Amino acid sequence: MSHTAEELLQKSAEGDVESMGILGETYLHGNKGLEVDYRLAYKWSKKAADMGYVRSYTNLGIMYMEGSYVKRDTAYACELFTRAMDKGDMKAPRYIGLMYKTGKLSSDKPDEEAVRFFTIGAKNGDITSQFYLGEMYEKGIGVKEDMDEAIKWYRKSAERGDKIAKQ
Repeated sequence: MSHTAEELLQKSAEGDVESMGILGETYLHGNKGLEVDYRLAYKWSKKAADMGYVRSYTNLGIMYMEGSYVKRDTAYACELFTRAMDKGDMKAPRYIGLMYKTGKLSSDKPDEEAVRFFTIGAKNGDITSQFYLGEMYEKGIGVKEDMDEAIKWYRKSAERGDKIAKQ
């Protein structure tokens, strides 16, 4: 279901939690003709999350991970991503994986942790997790290098529309 920014604003004003969540994500990424606005992304994502809209936990996590509008807090970001993941958001594990991969979360084996979370996201259908998992297998980061496994995950990602994986 695709909405215009105007429709999202109207429905959000009426208290529609899904529209609030989508509106928050729209401001976060600058979609549907709206400019990126972290203040409004936070406002609508927080309202939707408080009402139980799962994707909004992920969107708030992104903001805390990056320090966009809010003070950077990687522990809280991870908590938000974990909450979203536990409630079925397919994108949330990707961000936990990225936090391990980029050193924002510490572990004795961060690469293995990154693979673990990319695998969860990939198996749940997140095309970006599928791409990252393929990359980890291709380069042997956190797992034994395995080109067959890399190609399998790149192919899944490409078939679902990932432009980078198609190359």
